[in-house]
Amino acid sequence: MVKYVRKLVEGNSRNLTVFGSYLRNLKYWDSYVVDPWEANDSLRQLKGKHTKEFVQKTSEIVVLLKRLMPGSRIDDFARCMVSFQSLYNILSMVFIDEYDTAIGVLKGGSQTTQQLASTINRDSSKTDIFQAILSKYKQEAQILYDSGHKTFMTRTVRGDRETFYLHTIKNYIPHFLKLTYERHQVGVAIFSMEAFEYKNFTSKRVVLHRTNRKGNICMQSLRILQLYFKVSYHNVEEESKERERKKTKIQNNQNNNDESLTDAIELRVESV
Repeated sequence: MVKYVRKLVEGNSRNLTVFGSYLRNLKYWDSYVVDPWEANDSLRQLKGKHTKEFVQKTSEIVVLLKRLMPGSRIDDFARCMVSFQSLYNILSMVFIDEYDTAIGVLKGGSQTTQQLASTINRDSSKTDIFQAILSKYKQEAQILYDSGHKTFMTRTVRGDRETFYLHTIKNYIPHFLKLTYERHQVGVAIFSMEAFEYKNFTSKRVVLHRTNRKGNICMQSLRILQLYFKVSYHNVEEESKERERKKTKIQNNQNNNDESLTDAIELRVESV
């Protein structure tokens, strides 16, 4: 999608400059990443943190693109981006049948799928909540597929740029969502690499700080490493709750900043 945005602004230096400036103002995007994008070069500099932030900023990017290049093609691409963000949120869910987590996801995404939020309440069973999430996923995937064929998934023949990853998102992931929930009552995010990365991080810290960094490891350091692997664990539930707390805190801070900015503008207008 990042490459398709570059294609959209091709030939319009003003739009290219404006969107490039927006990307540079993001937390993880800098000239090292944006310059190749502006030059229509390879995007091998992009890492997970860049694409993740791009997806999280979908609402802002959609507004900016519609303002720069209004038209039906942008509307179709905007639907793709919104649907993809919704799919990303669902795939990131570990506890997929909890009302407090599910309702926020159901209220987001495409307008045509937001009605699913009214199908559940706090008294709904966990199975009903999961079924609502599954229906949400299938509808969003279909929107991504249909609108994608009109935009970034087509070059000359309809759908000729569809990748196996996109095919998997639409046709295979719903089955894995259902299978994982029926067997384990969790979402597919449980299969992430975070637990492995946690162990990898702790072991690297031992090797980095308790050796002479020449390949010589004393017995005590090996015992500490063994201790880490025996007693340390990655608590998925606590991690998920901590993420939600951070997300809520960031959202509250942003709302407060927006209110302060609005008040400042109003005072300035009144003074003028």
